[in-house]
Amino acid sequence: MARPPISPATSAFRNKRLSVIAEDGSTLPPSQGRNHRGKPPSPVQSPPYTPTLQASHRPESRQWTDKPPHHSADQSPPGYQHWNDATPLPRRLRFMGKVRGNKQIARRGGWKRLLILILILIILIIAVAVGLGVGLSQRHNSSSPGSSSSAGETGGTGDSNTTSVFPEGSYEFNVYSTLALTACTSITSTWSCYPYTLYQSGNRDNSVAQYNWVISPGDSQNPPQSFNISSNQDPFNVNFLNVPLTLQNQGTADEYYGFELRTIKKVIPDTSISPDGRQTICYYNNTLLRAELYTRKSGVNITSTPEQSTNSGSNLGSTSTTNINWQPWPWAINVTETAVGGDNVPNCYVEEPGPSNGPSVTQGLTVQSTSAACSCGYQNFDLPS
Repeated sequence: MARPPISPATSAFRNKRLSVIAEDGSTLPPSQGRNHRGKPPSPVQSPPYTPTLQASHRPESRQWTDKPPHHSADQSPPGYQHWNDATPLPRRLRFMGKVRGNKQIARRGGWKRLLILILILIILIIAVAVGLGVGLSQRHNSSSPGSSSSAGETGGTGDSNTTSVFPEGSYEFNVYSTLALTACTSITSTWSCYPYTLYQSGNRDNSVAQYNWVISPGDSQNPPQSFNISSNQDPFNVNFLNVPLTLQNQGTADEYYGFELRTIKKVIPDTSISPDGRQTICYYNNTLLRAELYTRKSGVNITSTPEQSTNSGSNLGSTSTTNINWQPWPWAINVTETAVGGDNVPNCYVEEPGPSNGPSVTQGLTVQSTSAACSCGYQNFDLPS
């Protein structure tokens, strides 16, 4: 079958070459078909490789989210921004390139391993910081010196290696004898106040008295930081065991630990009151012992040692003095012993060897009013001039 003849219009269309649109403004080589001389076309040269950039690095003409922008056929579109190897990459891109090129991370699970290592490192740093904080705190607490009940933590104890909470400890309460009243008895010699000499500004040492008391932790069922106090072979023969201490005037300049109790005071008169002249001993069975152990108020530091009383008497109910390191109480102290008149005040007997007393002695003793008081006062502050 014969080919249809080619019309002049078709021939002209075939010979006419279309214009090439180059987006970057450059021209391509001649037509890739056979040229008018019938020579084969030149091999196509691929454009040089350029790294793919993110949308943020494209020119505005190439950034769109909808339809591509319209360009007129009468003019060439804006040219590309060609990549320049000499231009440094942003810091974030350089870091990502290094991370992606790392062989350890490129392997399977590399990112997970990296995150696990970072998490372990953070945990180790936190553990070291917490350990250092706890260690420094314990070191500070163990080295802090004792002070008042509001700021101190340690008190005097028999064992220097044992840490205790103030005011726990064994203390010497050194005071001056400042008061002696005998109104509760008709025979004044039956009431006495050790060391039998009142404080005078020019004769202080002869009026020094000393209480040896032990302060220990109280019952755990009581309010927190409760304490008890016990006597320990003092020359006053007022013996007691585990009497609760109470904190008074807390937070003020007059803050103190105080206690009071009813006890028996024993007195040996310096002259005999028995008909036959034998030595006698008298008991005040309802004596009120009251003490105020201040924690902020200053007191006189008494360094002289009191003379030991010859009226040693019994120390039943007191604690042992063996291997106790007595510490002086560093603040003000006020102690009083008081008895009032009435029937059988005092009860006096002939003193005999052994635990039992001899016959009762009543000669010369008359009942005094309950408003009449016998008292001994001791303190180391606000002393008379």
